[in-house]
Amino acid sequence: MEIIKAEIAHAGEIARICATGWRQTVEGKLSEEAQKQTVDEWYNLMLPWQQEK
Repeated sequence: MEIIKAEIAHAGEIARICATGWRQTVEGKLSEEAQKQTVDEWYNLMLPWQQEK
């Protein structure tokens, strides 16, 4: 196993892993819609300078 420093290019995969783990944690406790809304907000890959104003 090789441990490397995370880079911007890794953000999508990191977000996917985090979102999957979070969904597994709240499965059966929150509705699918609540899960989707939270994942969309928490794991939005748009960096602040990329978002429309």
